[in-house]
Amino acid sequence: ESAGDVAKARSIYESILKDSPADAFVVKRFSAMCKAEGRYQDAVEALETTQWYVDEDKNRHRFLAMHNTDESTYRELLNLHYLMGKWERCVFYAEEVILMSPHAFLNHVRHAEVCYAAKMYERSASAYAHALTLNDAANNARAAFGLWTVAKEILAKAKSSGSKNSSDGTAVSLEDAQQLRQWAVQRLKALYHGKTMSGALELMLQREN
Repeated sequence: ESAGDVAKARSIYESILKDSPADAFVVKRFSAMCKAEGRYQDAVEALETTQWYVDEDKNRHRFLAMHNTDESTYRELLNLHYLMGKWERCVFYAEEVILMSPHAFLNHVRHAEVCYAAKMYERSASAYAHALTLNDAANNARAAFGLWTVAKEILAKAKSSGSKNSSDGTAVSLEDAQQLRQWAVQRLKALYHGKTMSGALELMLQREN
């Protein structure tokens, strides 16, 4: 692997799997090797589709099918699809991560960010709002900024189209977006009150109002 011989490394990893068919580290290591070389699709296939495991009946199985409760794998697949700009796959894996750790606020922030990248603005707003509900402290200013940004996007789209309904079938109405934006402004002002950046924040909010 260190010599860059991917084919030989894969052959060695496959031989290890014959002796230890449930070894997750080997497959993750191969995927990481592909990722380090910029071969993101190969890294994804190693985790998603390659049939690494052979059972006693000679049936072959995919890594993800064998380790479908491994949260770190879903996180890595989210990151790999992000690197390739495959936003809908990012959203899928972000939601899988949330199912495993629903109370981790950063999981909802990440979900919101990839929904925003996929132009699923209403879903993004809902995810940011949920993240702020879980944690509205200073270490989650990222969610407050994100909510303010996406709510502004929803309002701008509604204004240009003349529509008061959400664009992706979710429950965020124009009125909801206005309220969410105001909430985000309140949280940002509270988070930066008395801080060096408070003046710059006020100017930004006034300019974008």
